[in-house]
Amino acid sequence: MENTKLQGPYENKDNMKITVENCPGYESQDWRKICRHCQQHLRLHQTYEIIPPCHHSDDDSGCAVEEYAWVPAGLNLTQIQKYMSCLPDDKIPYVNSVGEKYRIKQLLFQLPPHDNEVRYCHELGEDEKRELRQFSSRRKKEALGRGNVQTVVSGTCHKCRRPFTPGDSAVVTSRAGPNALWHPACFTCSVCGELLVDLIYFWRGSLYCGRHHAETLKPRCAACDEIIFADECTEAEGRSWHMRHFCCHDCDKCLGGERYLMKDGTPYCCSCFQIKFSDHCETCRCPIAIEQGHMKYGTFHWHATPECFRCKSCKCSLLGKPFVGRADGIYCSSSCSAPIRAEDYFIISQENAMQHSVSEMRLKRTSSLGRSDFMQISRLSSMPDLSERKTVKFDVPEPDDCSSCSSSESEFDYSAYRPKISYVQSESFTQRPTKKKKHRKCIVS
Repeated sequence: MENTKLQGPYENKDNMKITVENCPGYESQDWRKICRHCQQHLRLHQTYEIIPPCHHSDDDSGCAVEEYAWVPAGLNLTQIQKYMSCLPDDKIPYVNSVGEKYRIKQLLFQLPPHDNEVRYCHELGEDEKRELRQFSSRRKKEALGRGNVQTVVSGTCHKCRRPFTPGDSAVVTSRAGPNALWHPACFTCSVCGELLVDLIYFWRGSLYCGRHHAETLKPRCAACDEIIFADECTEAEGRSWHMRHFCCHDCDKCLGGERYLMKDGTPYCCSCFQIKFSDHCETCRCPIAIEQGHMKYGTFHWHATPECFRCKSCKCSLLGKPFVGRADGIYCSSSCSAPIRAEDYFIISQENAMQHSVSEMRLKRTSSLGRSDFMQISRLSSMPDLSERKTVKFDVPEPDDCSSCSSSESEFDYSAYRPKISYVQSESFTQRPTKKKKHRKCIVS
């Protein structure tokens, strides 16, 4: 039966992997907060609809600060520029810059809209909707705030403990108290370590972004990314799921009480995992089922059977035995794994490998093979009697003159020298025939 591979959600019709860069556009995948095409979150797509209008400076000129996508409120142009100079270069929100893209991603990540608004959530019951509204209201009342940028003359940073010098810019918060100051680059979430976007913070003994503050109070579903308000949930692999959302990523089969496998933190049923991620046996080229024994060495995989896990050269089984590993496979011994040296051996080319007797063979000398190169040697169905007298022809350039006389002919007889040629296990000749040439008449004389 021919093995077929189904097209996965990470591939397009040309079997090319879809990434955010070549994604045709964000398309929501039902209740999952990921794109149906590239399987990535919305925040990784280039979306600019959420950018608010720029603030204006408070100086007398009334000039808009047009070079920034966002600026702290209540500052003049000089103060804004001084604040921005304290941030890492790749996080300064210049318009159409890397810093602006970083800000957009952080807005979506740190302040998930489904943590506050029922309309952004899926399939909530009435009790869950009421609890979400209460949850959001309580967080805004008890923890939410926005930092203010001020010029200070002294103090110590609440995070790095380094002192401020007169004229430095510092971020202050009402929740942490008047003595708590932060350098602009130190005003970060205590969990993810990222700059708190637009100076929006949540306080619970430490600074948090909105996402991680919510997770200190309630579990978050690893599938839909929403806070779990239901009385029951599933916990697996150190994370939580809604009961209905703990299902196979590909076929949506519910995995509660079922066997499943995790790949990159995502659960799959056994069937989908087999189709999408199963390894193929190096010997028989068939996929290795989950319930089958599996042998692995380096990047190679085999069925754990004598027929598959075997020496690449002599085909003997290696199950339960030591073996020699090489870049091209495994061998039972160093003799089987040893490469053939070009200076000692010849490549044999047989014109008809099915014949049991060979009347003529061509011995081709090889000169460019290194020790690590491999020679393809034709296997003979039965070994001919190489001790008999035979006429052989050399395809490589040979001296045109007879060693006894100075004339030349197209064919020479080597029977007078009868080189002893023996066949060994590696299926190569151990001796080379002599290259001295004589005509028949010279042999007789």
